[in-house]
Amino acid sequence: MRTNKILQKITNALYFNVNDIAHIYELEEFPKDKDEIRALLQDEHSKKFKEASYEDLGVFLDGLVSKKRGKLDNPHQEEQALSNNLILKKLRVALNLKTHEMVMILALVDIDIKISQINALFRKEGHKNYRPCSDKLLFDFLDGLEEFNYQGEE
Repeated sequence: MRTNKILQKITNALYFNVNDIAHIYELEEFPKDKDEIRALLQDEHSKKFKEASYEDLGVFLDGLVSKKRGKLDNPHQEEQALSNNLILKKLRVALNLKTHEMVMILALVDIDIKISQINALFRKEGHKNYRPCSDKLLFDFLDGLEEFNYQGEE
């Protein structure tokens, strides 16, 4: 999983600037200066590029949930390994997306997926209907989210 690419795609899709991103990290008491954020958003071939850790991405997603939905009462939940499924789940919660909206977002990038297939992405691992989220599906969703939000700006 390319953490920097995911962070870039999320911030592009939601039209966040460096100040917005810094604020999101501050919400989780994980401050980052603007130069560090710019380094995370650089192309991997840039001299200023800095690899985003799973912690950087996870804290950003938690901060996004806090920004969009409010701070959790019990923020110290059991830590989970950051997977594509968890990233998708955190985005769903932060953006208050319904299953049919996720289907619509994926349809914007020509992905035909059923509601039951979306629901399978949010099952617990080990559940008989659990389905792992591929990198391609996650990136397609992020591309669709950018298209979805762009259409909302018009």
